[in-house]
Amino acid sequence: MAFGDLKRESLRLIGVWALRSLGILVLSLLVLRILGRVGAWSESLRTQLDGWLRKRGRGLGYRTVEVLSVEVLVQLNHSLLVALRAITSVAVLYVWVVVVGALVGQASRVVDYFVRPVIGAVAALGASLLAFVPNLVSLGVIFVVAWFVTRVVGQFADAVSEGRMKLSWLHADLASPTKRIVTFGIWIVALVMGHPYLPGSESRAFQGVAVVFGVLISLGSSSVVGNALAGLVLTYSRSYKPGDRVKIGDVVGDVVDLGPFNTRLRTTKDEEVIVPNAVVMGASVVNYSSFAGEGGVQVSAKVTIGYDAPWRTVHRLLVTAAERTPDLLATPSPYVLQTSLDDFYVSYEVRAYCDRPRELHLVSAALNQSIQDTFFAEGVEICSPHYEAFRDGNASTIPKAKTGQEPPPAPGRPQHHS
Repeated sequence: MAFGDLKRESLRLIGVWALRSLGILVLSLLVLRILGRVGAWSESLRTQLDGWLRKRGRGLGYRTVEVLSVEVLVQLNHSLLVALRAITSVAVLYVWVVVVGALVGQASRVVDYFVRPVIGAVAALGASLLAFVPNLVSLGVIFVVAWFVTRVVGQFADAVSEGRMKLSWLHADLASPTKRIVTFGIWIVALVMGHPYLPGSESRAFQGVAVVFGVLISLGSSSVVGNALAGLVLTYSRSYKPGDRVKIGDVVGDVVDLGPFNTRLRTTKDEEVIVPNAVVMGASVVNYSSFAGEGGVQVSAKVTIGYDAPWRTVHRLLVTAAERTPDLLATPSPYVLQTSLDDFYVSYEVRAYCDRPRELHLVSAALNQSIQDTFFAEGVEICSPHYEAFRDGNASTIPKAKTGQEPPPAPGRPQHHS
């Protein structure tokens, strides 16, 4: 080849590579601009959607039940836009690699390493989606049927709960928990029916994961299942309901919630006590609210009085004290029991009725105060015979009358009682 021809060929190659380099530079700048535009567009869309969600002021839910809050939707919006931005950026960079490979004369290698694998993956994905269409239709039918049945069950349960429908086998208080249980069972059946139509359900990996998951549940759910079954028994036996004043073991409080796994109580000291339902099943439960609306729940107070005091006088004073106690019912009338005849004294117990089971501790305290005031007003000393022997004639334990505080004692010599 002559020197002139070689020179012209070199200049041509230099020109070609210069044009290719310029094309790569322009393409790179275009890619960077596109990526910048994608970032700005995603940020603008995120701001607009966040503003719309916060202005709406309510998440996604059904009626008054909020399934997804506004904050959850905002975070979901951020995650989706970040994923969309990443996918768009990868697609742009992929096009840039393919075009650059073609510009530098490596089109065949680009096709072998970048184009054909991607086209094959996309084709396989498309074929899988087309093959999945019948299963998708089956899953849709199962979902729609389950959703419709749950709606029907919910309408019936709401009607029973609100008193618009009465069923002899279902109490109104049990309508809501029954709806939850039946709804859970319907979706479990739907999941079992739809399992064969899920993609990859016949693969060994899917089956292995299902086996491991089942073993973990069976090993770790014994106490959970026990508490759940105990919760069902407590719910349908109607042992108590939210708002009742109960005593479970040594804990006295108001039932805040009867959940599927535990019972939450609020004590008289405003303490929250959480008792597992399995523990409740094994303990004694006292419900002070069961009969409070019918005739009232009984409030009692015990005193011990010496044998030197006539028992009829003690009965009269105890009944008078109960009648003077606020929040105690006049009907049924208070009454007194002599519970034991001990060596040094007689044990008396006054009982009265109250229709405020959630205030029993306050009423009981008021009854004790009224007993003291009534006995002191009659000049009767509430004093243990042991203490009486110990003091050997010291001053009486009856407090001196003060204006606006204790009633004045009756005249006469005080009697000593326990």
